[in-house]
Amino acid sequence: MRFQGTLREKAKGIGVELSEEVLQQAETYYRLLIQWNRKINLTSLRKLEEVIIYHFVESFFAALHMTDSPSLWADVGSGAGFPALPIKMLRRRLKLYLIEPHQKKVHFLKEVVRRLGLPEVWTMAMTLQEFQRCLPYPERFRYITSRAWGALPQLIGFCRQSLEPEGRMLLFVGEKGCHELTRLEMEGLMVERRTSLPTREMGFLVEIRRG
Repeated sequence: MRFQGTLREKAKGIGVELSEEVLQQAETYYRLLIQWNRKINLTSLRKLEEVIIYHFVESFFAALHMTDSPSLWADVGSGAGFPALPIKMLRRRLKLYLIEPHQKKVHFLKEVVRRLGLPEVWTMAMTLQEFQRCLPYPERFRYITSRAWGALPQLIGFCRQSLEPEGRMLLFVGEKGCHELTRLEMEGLMVERRTSLPTREMGFLVEIRRG
């Protein structure tokens, strides 16, 4: 199939070998995305190769920076599920909270999780502030991820409060986001690494840890 063949090739280009199960899951996800996108705004991308590169392959690239362990992981502003759900296909042991305030997108995320049979994924229909308030005690996350979520100061505050000592926050940002990070108060945190995305010229994966 064209989708699976193209995805396999593009993923291999960043050093990710995909199993037949993951290829099938990704195609199911893609078909759901196209179907639901007719009713709600999930993505502005329309061409198959663009969806593969900028949604799936970029997400798989982030998975290279995460280990598969039974640790907690929070994805903030999950939207249509990128990067979290493609990462979860490769890192199935991680316990994932999807934080998304828009109810229609939450319905979509739940359907994708159900159809793909992804274990230990909890979809939270709430803002980040609400999520922080509903936690019964200060939870510690091994990973925090976010893509295309604009409130960087709030994310940094969540990271400072909720990241475990050896944890990482992985942010997808552009040049503007990189500049904003340099201006933020990062007390207790530090940018460990900024890696250029292999899929676009002015995109970066920024890793933040305690420091």
